[in-house]
Amino acid sequence: MYGLAARCVRTAYAVPEVQAVFTIAGDPDALVNVRVRDIEHLQQVIDALRRAGQVTGTKTLTVLGSWTRDA
Repeated sequence: MYGLAARCVRTAYAVPEVQAVFTIAGDPDALVNVRVRDIEHLQQVIDALRRAGQVTGTKTLTVLGSWTRDA
């Protein structure tokens, strides 16, 4: 792993609430999956990600429901 992907992983590794990191095409450059207790905890995690690395902005989306196809 190199470049943007490596930088994203290094930044996310410092924040234990991060579950997964995906580099993606388009805007934004990465998707970071986090697990938090509540909205206040979410804000703390976002602040930690901003402090930990080269995060220049964030967009927060909340999962309201999910469906997964069996593999």
